[in-house]
Amino acid sequence: MTDIAEFTNLQASNPLKSRNPSGAIAQNQGLNCRSSAARGELEITTLLESYLHDGQLTVQKMGRGYAWLDTGTHASLLDAGNFVRTLTERQGQQVGSPDEVAFEMGWINPADLVARAELFAKTTYGAYLAGLVR
Repeated sequence: MTDIAEFTNLQASNPLKSRNPSGAIAQNQGLNCRSSAARGELEITTLLESYLHDGQLTVQKMGRGYAWLDTGTHASLLDAGNFVRTLTERQGQQVGSPDEVAFEMGWINPADLVARAELFAKTTYGAYLAGLVR
């Protein structure tokens, strides 16, 4: 099974854009890169198909409150940014807050969260973190 740490490492090394001198996408990190998008990148579905083929794909149904946003074009990136802004400003929710996740998972204690909130004290993110402790 591939876990999030392994996927993060794959993203950091960016094996999906590794190219040989002829410009073709090369096999890298044990991934069989069979097809690519018109813009020369591997599609996420191709990566998932590779994991499925290798018997390493696990699937979990995402419930309410999750959204998958494609950001492959300028317009879709703007749409995603507007979506995040709407959640942040109108509903008071943060999107992608590692500090909140660490606190909710018990990886950091309230004192650690307060310290993180103080680090970002001049921002709305710092105020949001401070509000989690109350």
